[in-house]
Amino acid sequence: MILLPAILLAISSAAEVPVSMFPSDAIESNNNYRDWYGPELERLGEIPLWVDSRVAPGKQTIRFTFIPGATRIVGRNATVIRIEIEEGKGRLIARTEIYDHRKHSIREVAGKSLSPTEIIKLQDLVDKADPWKFPIGTWEEPGQLSIHCTELLMERRQHSGYAVSHILISCNQPNRLMPLVDYITELAGQKRKDLRY
Repeated sequence: MILLPAILLAISSAAEVPVSMFPSDAIESNNNYRDWYGPELERLGEIPLWVDSRVAPGKQTIRFTFIPGATRIVGRNATVIRIEIEEGKGRLIARTEIYDHRKHSIREVAGKSLSPTEIIKLQDLVDKADPWKFPIGTWEEPGQLSIHCTELLMERRQHSGYAVSHILISCNQPNRLMPLVDYITELAGQKRKDLRY
């Protein structure tokens, strides 16, 4: 009987352990996943994709997060575009942070269903760009850093698991990747200038 409260306390404490927005191997490869990208996604109301990352065949989540370089200094707008695809049907949600005289809010800038044609084109561009060639990847040279460039995090969760890739998208625009980035931006009703790349 005396042990019961201690056991319940231990269970309660374990349940309250926060889950990181990114897996440990991503954080080990780049501390920005923990220090910058995770807090941005939390403010945008997102949840970790890597937890329970194996999903049913035919189901996947793609999440692109644009973080302007100035965010690190003055808290400018970050935008997340999330696409859920299952059994040939797709749904897109996009949110952006709004800062106005020290007030912070989140605005949904897009929410819509994707047509089968849009899903096919998206998948074709994903296959051509291959942004998740490695589970944890970057398009940058080792040690490359710029506080002025807009950063883009590209995440995907599907049946084969979770992958994340990173690029300084306003400073490095590979021909292979840009059609995919531009198409996802277009699907969200945004333009390059809106996302600062």
